[in-house]
Amino acid sequence: MHMHTSVRRFRKSAFLAQDELAELLGVAQSSVSRIEAGEIPDGTTILGLQILFDQSPQSLFPDLYDVAAEEIVRCAAELDLRLAAKLTRRVRHQREWLRAMMARVTPQPA
Repeated sequence: MHMHTSVRRFRKSAFLAQDELAELLGVAQSSVSRIEAGEIPDGTTILGLQILFDQSPQSLFPDLYDVAAEEIVRCAAELDLRLAAKLTRRVRHQREWLRAMMARVTPQPA
């Protein structure tokens, strides 16, 4: 999967070469090159980038975040519909939580 990333911008703002960032992350320089070209790294590397640059995964990988958020909201809406027929206290809390999460994740129109 190839998507826009902000890794190159953060690396350059830290005055790091690709091989230096790779060393800090414990990966090959070619991995950093692929990440900057839009390949999505594994979770450990994403966390490493977050730690190094003090940036959220959303800031580092905005396109990936948008795709993941869209899928989560779609699945949450489906679950909310399935739960609608149940009238227990637990389900009411679940549905409130789902709706709050979807409102937080879904971009609001300007």
